[in-house]
Amino acid sequence: MAKGHKKQNCKFCNRHIDECGPLSARYLCVDCGHARVRENLANLHYHNGAYFENWRRKHAGAVGGILVDDLIEGS
Repeated sequence: MAKGHKKQNCKFCNRHIDECGPLSARYLCVDCGHARVRENLANLHYHNGAYFENWRRKHAGAVGGILVDDLIEGS
C-alpha cells in the first residue's frame, strides 16, 4: 500500500468506512475491535482458544520454557 493512503475497509469484516465508520490503527471497525476484545478476554478467562494459547506460549518463552504440548506435537 502506498504511504499516506489509509485503508478504506475493515480488515476483519471488509465493510467500507462509509458503512462502518472510522477504523482503528489496526484497520478494524468499532464492532470488530470490540468483538476481538471480548473474544480475547473470554479465552483468557476460560483458559482455551487461540488468544490463550498465544499468551501461554509467550509467557513460557519469556522465562526460557518450552510447553510440553509443543514437544509432543513435534515428535
